[in-house]
Amino acid sequence: MGAGAGFLLAAAAAAGLLAAAPGAAAARPAAAAAAAGGGGGWGGGAGGGSRAPPGAGPVEQLRTAYGDDPARGFRAAWSSRDASAPSGWAVWRRAGAGLPGHPLVAAGEPVTFGGAQVRRHSEGVLDANVQWLLTARADGLEPDTDYVYAVGCRFGNAEGGGAGGGGAWDGRPAVRPEDCLSALHTFTTAPRPGELPGRKPLRVAVYGDMGVKNGRSLPRLKALAAAENLTAVMHVGDLAYNMWEDSGRRSDVFLEGVSPVAANVPYHVCPGNHESFRDFAEYRARFDGTMPNQGPGAMWHGFDLGPVHFVMFSSEVFFYSSRHGWGLVPAQHRWMRQHLAAVDRTKTPWLVTMAHRPMYCSPNDDLDDCHERHSLVRNGLPLPFKFNKLGYEELLQEFRVDLHVGAHEHSYERTWPVFRGKVGGKGAGAYDTPAGHDWLGKTVHLVAGAAGCRENTDPWLGKPGHFSATRLNGYGFGLLSASRTELAFEQVDHATGEVVDSFTITKPASAFAEAD
Repeated sequence: MGAGAGFLLAAAAAAGLLAAAPGAAAARPAAAAAAAGGGGGWGGGAGGGSRAPPGAGPVEQLRTAYGDDPARGFRAAWSSRDASAPSGWAVWRRAGAGLPGHPLVAAGEPVTFGGAQVRRHSEGVLDANVQWLLTARADGLEPDTDYVYAVGCRFGNAEGGGAGGGGAWDGRPAVRPEDCLSALHTFTTAPRPGELPGRKPLRVAVYGDMGVKNGRSLPRLKALAAAENLTAVMHVGDLAYNMWEDSGRRSDVFLEGVSPVAANVPYHVCPGNHESFRDFAEYRARFDGTMPNQGPGAMWHGFDLGPVHFVMFSSEVFFYSSRHGWGLVPAQHRWMRQHLAAVDRTKTPWLVTMAHRPMYCSPNDDLDDCHERHSLVRNGLPLPFKFNKLGYEELLQEFRVDLHVGAHEHSYERTWPVFRGKVGGKGAGAYDTPAGHDWLGKTVHLVAGAAGCRENTDPWLGKPGHFSATRLNGYGFGLLSASRTELAFEQVDHATGEVVDSFTITKPASAFAEAD
């Protein structure tokens, strides 16, 4: 084992990144894949001689995200070192009540199955890290329904089989869980837009800046996922620290480490500055094609989740002179305007946007964009005779965005409702919308970059900004929940689980029409 891999293993063990999910079965070894039959190998030698991370095999780094219609489908992505391993996938209804603690059991025949899209990926030159990246799209599912799925599946010669089929041969289903290399994992489709989950509360984990080393929040996130107490995860940039290091093996260790969460809970991402190396190459390789309604290279995407519409976009377009940096400034802004304009607020009354670099933050020990009077993310490009060109705060105002989440600063801060530096109200009632109005008039901003990374925390210094309601220095992550009249947020301490800050934005029922 090289020095780089040894460092990664030690760092991952210290952060709990290599711990297995409670009750999860390990993937079968490569020899078992050969015994199970080919059924979809994709060429080349097994691993190509790559020095793989510990535990690497025919299925690793498994993760999910919602599909283009989150109520009807999802996407699964994984990696393999074994070029001869089967590349199929299958989805079954989950047997039983689907309550926390209920065993993962497939009910009957698969409701959909197929072969994954496969890409060979090689990072590094002198010590190449070669693997195959696989992506599956499961569509045509039922809203707010519990499913189980497996990947690395071998199919038989089913009549009427193929992607989306349910055929059988020799009197048995076209594919069974035991025909797959992975363990069974669970996935729950989203409710229809505007509706709430029928059996479990809507609870979304929100954070940025979590890496392999010092990933303080991961153990508690794993516990929430294992107890089936998370609906989705939003990782607001800066993954792994840094994805490209050690020929991309940092990505391998990170994605394998978060897999106990991400294999069972939709894990959504947007890029941060730590993904920018070589025009975001490693980020794009791992996530392109895995986010719903996405832009090029998964730089932006948006989707409905119950009464909330989420948008994740790239703040990094302003800071890098590359194709996926400056080259996307006009395109992303144009997409954002069109996307926000299409949101049906009678169905999804809450609109939440996220990008890595925040628009507002109090003084700390650096000189980031959010400290500037003219912030690029907030105000846009300072072109001659045209300020506020292609900035995002004007869009938040125009389309009545309720909450905007940034990260980047390794700490936590919550603002009062604010627009162009002017605060809409402070103290009790500041987040309550008056009856007869459907919006506060100004967006609440969060800095949520305290999940834990090798750069530790960014302590706040001096007096808070005039817009600041609360600022904290400890490690932790957020939990967002929603009903049709309330959008609530809690910041959770990573070690104790204590809620260290909370707030609720309210809207009266009269502020919007009932969804159809």
